[in-house]
Amino acid sequence: MTNSFNDSPISLPDHDRFGFDPLAKALARSIVNMASPEGTVFAVNGPWGSGKTSVLNLVRHHIHQAKIDPPIEIVDFTCWWFRGEDALTLAFIQQLLGAVKPALPEKAQSDVTKLAKHMLKARDLIAPALVAIGAVAGAPLAKGVADALDKLLTGDEPVDAQHKRLAERLREQPKRFLVVVDDLDRLLPDEALQVLRLIKSLGRLPNVMYLLAFDRQIAEKVVAEKYPSEGPHYLEKIIQAAFELPAPSQDDLNNGMLDQIVQLCGQPSEAEAVHFMNVFYDCIAPFIRSPRDLSRIANTIAVTWPAIKGDVQVAEFAAMETLRIAHGSVYRRVQTAKDLLTAGLSSRGDHDRADMTAKADALFAGVPAADQQALRDALMRLFPRTESIWYRAQSPWAPCRPRSGKSYGSRQVGSCVCRSCPSVRARRDRGTR
Repeated sequence: MTNSFNDSPISLPDHDRFGFDPLAKALARSIVNMASPEGTVFAVNGPWGSGKTSVLNLVRHHIHQAKIDPPIEIVDFTCWWFRGEDALTLAFIQQLLGAVKPALPEKAQSDVTKLAKHMLKARDLIAPALVAIGAVAGAPLAKGVADALDKLLTGDEPVDAQHKRLAERLREQPKRFLVVVDDLDRLLPDEALQVLRLIKSLGRLPNVMYLLAFDRQIAEKVVAEKYPSEGPHYLEKIIQAAFELPAPSQDDLNNGMLDQIVQLCGQPSEAEAVHFMNVFYDCIAPFIRSPRDLSRIANTIAVTWPAIKGDVQVAEFAAMETLRIAHGSVYRRVQTAKDLLTAGLSSRGDHDRADMTAKADALFAGVPAADQQALRDALMRLFPRTESIWYRAQSPWAPCRPRSGKSYGSRQVGSCVCRSCPSVRARRDRGTR
């Protein structure tokens, strides 16, 4: 285990902490067993930061482990490296046809080269696409190369006839290809639609399959804006098998975060453990909703903890760093609200009470309503006197939900952290935590 929770996607089942591997294994098995595919498209759907790239890597691993003959050739099309529909089209044609070309007879390989050039010319993409590539590579001869290609484009055979002949040659050979397209939703809307159009038209070839990863909600919104009458049906016409990425359990996320804090900051003493777990479940756990959240917080702590180690308590430090990462605007307001957060309301009149409550609620300006209660709970845990501002609005005798048996590293901690518990209320009334 490393000293920080690496944000890089995993590649091996042994590194799977969030239950992704069963889906990856089933998907790989379907791909391996797909006989004579013809532009078959699989998709993994999930929001940003949910682990889609890890699933794609695990699929690759299981396909390689299958050891079939001939092996499936995996072609990675990193679409977000390219900007603009022209550059994307050129890159797609080059990578797809470049991958299938070696599997064909020599005469057919020549046909592939002609088809690629003809398709580029037919779409008026030669010059702008090569200029785009040349700009990246620092080559000033893009126009000259384009002129040279123009001279090679002789003959009047239509593109569709050449494409049909390529399909026949691919159907005759035994090798299969899997084109992996990750992070499709990182493209601009028109660019993402262009990739889908290419897959639907040019990419529908025998013995060629596709594996896409994207956020379905974003993709459907893009399609709806471009083709209002199509809606989700547009994607259904392209994708034959779509799978929703399973959300990691909250317990797995929590345990992952706890493990990281132990590695980075050390394990608390027996006397500190209960306090730490109370702070963790009120101030940290509610804001870890995806593997990316966990990574961001753990990597931040890895950088900031060494500078203040020994000067602050681990629990409060980790909680404030979580607040800074998850809700930066609230964190900045908290920094300037010392008097508000440490004063309390015990000796104030109704007018002062209403004024202070309004100021306290202003800390959450612009924060979604669904997150505001979690932030109140966090601040009440970190700044006990704020309970006199917000606690009155909560039911003092809500059902108790003890968190018994939760683990912290190798230690089991049994402690109820509910604010409604008589023991917690008694400590609060005595001014202790």
